[in-house]
Amino acid sequence: MTARAVLAGRRILVVDGDYFVAHCLADDLRRAGADVLGPVGTAAEALRLIEAGPLDGAMLDADLPGVAAHPVADALAGRAVPFVFVTGRPAVPMPERHAAVPRHDKLVDVERLGADLSADRRAAQPPRVR
Repeated sequence: MTARAVLAGRRILVVDGDYFVAHCLADDLRRAGADVLGPVGTAAEALRLIEAGPLDGAMLDADLPGVAAHPVADALAGRAVPFVFVTGRPAVPMPERHAAVPRHDKLVDVERLGADLSADRRAAQPPRVR
């Protein structure tokens, strides 16, 4: 299945602290047919959008400026929203509860992203965080 087939019409949140990277990611997702929320650059903005309504997936910078991405990851997992981490630093440590979440380099391969956010992967998400 192509990224366009997987992402078409899906609401995908983009959270990245680097303005340029965030907008490039959002543009790639839009070209693949996704309905992009954001991009936003802070955990507070991301949490507000997560609370505001349904999401089909998210791309989350593993190393947000000034704050760990864990609260955003926890909020997404708690709502059973599939997400991936994007990072320019693969060694950024993640808590065990998010160890199985796929990581993508900041130069995201949209085909691989589509596969990681597919409905099949949603069933493999870790249990909800309470």
